[in-house]
This record gives sequence, structure tokens and C-alpha cells, in this order.
Amino acid sequence: MAKWVIAGKGKVTKNYLYIFIASVAFTTLLIGCTYTGAIRPDIAPTALVGRKYQAKVAVYFAPRLANYIETAKPATMGSVHTYQFQMGPALTSALTRSVEAAYANVLVVPSPRQPGDFERVFRFDLQSSKVRIELVPGFWSNLAKSDCVLHVSMEIADGTSFKALQRLSVNGNGFSNKETSGGDDAQRQFSLAIEDAIRQLTGNTANLLISGVGEPR
Repeated sequence: MAKWVIAGKGKVTKNYLYIFIASVAFTTLLIGCTYTGAIRPDIAPTALVGRKYQAKVAVYFAPRLANYIETAKPATMGSVHTYQFQMGPALTSALTRSVEAAYANVLVVPSPRQPGDFERVFRFDLQSSKVRIELVPGFWSNLAKSDCVLHVSMEIADGTSFKALQRLSVNGNGFSNKETSGGDDAQRQFSLAIEDAIRQLTGNTANLLISGVGEPR
């Protein structure tokens, strides 16, 4: 039988080596890992208009939305692992494109503006986000299932008086069910549901703005 020699420790059999490897793998499984990934920032609404509103618009994102990171654990196998999704930059980018779909003059501002700087002021904040993920064992491969529900508040104010013109809640839903090899690949597959939810959110927001909800009645 083949033997392995570990320096300073004498000889160990192949069986002992297998036991050692298995124990390390089991300990790693119990400890778990954290997988972190950013959501793609190029999501945009598909709505198009021939003529956009000409009002000068400021867009402000509350820090909670701009910096948001969702953390989730699988409901079944792999539940010792943690998955983090950096959603803030994708949300701000997508919602900016929503406003740009309806307005010709849009500027994202880092803080609330003074009265008179703009004709309209849009303020977005994250009301709620729920991401559920699940690893489903299969015969040949595992499945990464995920769904996402987003609710974002949109407040539109007159840029001179700061009087609120509209306060709305906009939502987006997404679902994904893809094969995965686990680890970082599962992170990417889970992210598809979030991207789908943001895509619906930005489309719903753009359609509302194109319909004129941000314009004085």
C-alpha cells in the first residue's frame, strides 16, 4: 500500500490522509463563507418618448438607497453561507435613467438643493427590499432559486416652493431559477432575480414620469 511521509511526523496511511482532508472540508462547511457581488449598473427602462419634458430636474437619492447592501442566506442546503448583494449603485443608476426617459435636463445631486435651483426635485428612498434565495439539490447539478421584491418611494416637489407635487410608491419584482456549481457562481445566479426586479422598477418609474405625474396639474 502506498505511504505518505509528513516531515517531522513520521508516516501516515492513505486512510488517515483522507480522514484529515474530510475533516478540514467539514470544518469549512460548518464555518461557512460570505460571497459578495455587485448588481450590474447598466439596467435601464425600455420606454421611449418623442418629446421629453423640458423642466430642469434635480434627482436626490437618500443614503439608505444609495448605499444599500442586501444580505441573505439560502433557505435550505448551504444555509451556513452568506450572500451579500451591493444594490445601491445599480438602483441609483437605473432610477436616474428612469427620470432621463421623461426629462431632458437631469442632474443627480449629492444633497437636497436650495429653493429655486431647479424646477423639479425628485427624491428617491428605499422603503423595503426582500430577497429570498434557495439552493435546490439535483441529480446532475444544483439549482439556484431566488426572488426579489423592491419598494421605492418617489417624492416629486416644485423646485421653487418645495411644495410636494406627488408622493408615490413604486415596486419591482424578480425571479430566477438557474443551474449552479455553487459559491461565486450561485452568487451570480441569485443576482439575476434582483436585476429583474430593478428592471421592472425602473420601467414602472419611467412610465409614471412619462405619463406626467411629475408635472403640475
